[in-house]
Amino acid sequence: MRTMKTLIAILFITLPMLSYAEGTAPRFEYAGTIDRMDAGSDVVIIGDMPFRFSPGIVVRDRRQNAVSTEKLHSGMKVGVKTYIREGQSDPIHYVHEIQILPDNTNLDAIMDDD
Repeated sequence: MRTMKTLIAILFITLPMLSYAEGTAPRFEYAGTIDRMDAGSDVVIIGDMPFRFSPGIVVRDRRQNAVSTEKLHSGMKVGVKTYIREGQSDPIHYVHEIQILPDNTNLDAIMDDD
């Protein structure tokens, strides 16, 4: 009986936390697979779309630790937070945060719909 009460207490405590964590999953303007890295010009190609690194870029690993851009490689799934700077003829897409994602991530589910 004591075990049952303990389990019920644990459920009442943890279920709200689990639903909170589910509702606050990270969202990204864009998510995809890295096609190519061009470290010389600070450009990453994700899903055929080029992004230029912003000066203060932050790359986070799966544990949310900040890591070097050198940890990024082709075939890796990532989520990116971006901003656009209007250029001469085409707008330039800058990435200011890259999140390395697990290989089994559903990329459509984590992109903002805006």
